[in-house]
Amino acid sequence: MREEVVQSLKYLYDIYNTAPSSPSHYRYLVALEQHLNPSQPLPLIQVIHNFWPNIREAWSACSIRAARSLTSLKLDFKFTVSTDQQLRTIYSRHTRRLDRLEQLKPLSATTNIPIPALALRAAQLDLDKRSHLNWTKPELVILYSHRHLSKQKISNALKAQGYERSHQAMKIIKARSELLNSDKPSHYTLTPLSNLIGLDSHCLALWCKRGYLPFERKGTVRTKQQGGDSYLIKRTDLATFFRAHPEMIDFRKINQQWFIELLRETDPLLNQTENE
Repeated sequence: MREEVVQSLKYLYDIYNTAPSSPSHYRYLVALEQHLNPSQPLPLIQVIHNFWPNIREAWSACSIRAARSLTSLKLDFKFTVSTDQQLRTIYSRHTRRLDRLEQLKPLSATTNIPIPALALRAAQLDLDKRSHLNWTKPELVILYSHRHLSKQKISNALKAQGYERSHQAMKIIKARSELLNSDKPSHYTLTPLSNLIGLDSHCLALWCKRGYLPFERKGTVRTKQQGGDSYLIKRTDLATFFRAHPEMIDFRKINQQWFIELLRETDPLLNQTENE
């Protein structure tokens, strides 16, 4: 069986004159060959791992030097500027392989280029990086404006604008944790806010329900027994509430340094003077 794998790898190299060291690039190459020549059996990456720890050592066993990229690969398909631009759009908006596949199907139908060849072209254009850190500027704008909401709501906001991002993306989690846990978060949930004000969180929830304190929902999935979806209080709305209802504040319990700083930074007259 091992010898059959070696022969298959040599066949693949003879056809395409490249030996991809990336497992995903190897899969693209195998998929393209199976599309063009279905009768030719080729080993899956899992089969290769039965004999070698990685694809690079498998090529080495064939006396072939592995290539880190596919830039030298010659594809006998006509790739236009429009096709390349459509590939860039698909790969920038869809990070998951399955999502990309669905978007590549209509492009393949209109261009008459097989999906594996489109994927290989994307690899040549350096588009197939799957890192969640590769965010576009429009995505970051959406992320920043929705950073106080739940991961699912952020994902939905991105999806509404045509961007596919898993709500588990670490970039979202990182951004939310950094911005919401900073010294000056844009929004507060009830528990940390209750610690700052010196009141029970149930009291704050009552203020919200009675309309004293403006709020929005975070979008977390919690049962009624868990208290339901979390309340989010905007920092500027909080300052407005304090100015309108000073009788609601117990100055013996509130964090006075935080309270003074909150009112100072949201004072329109003070900010106008500083800007002048």
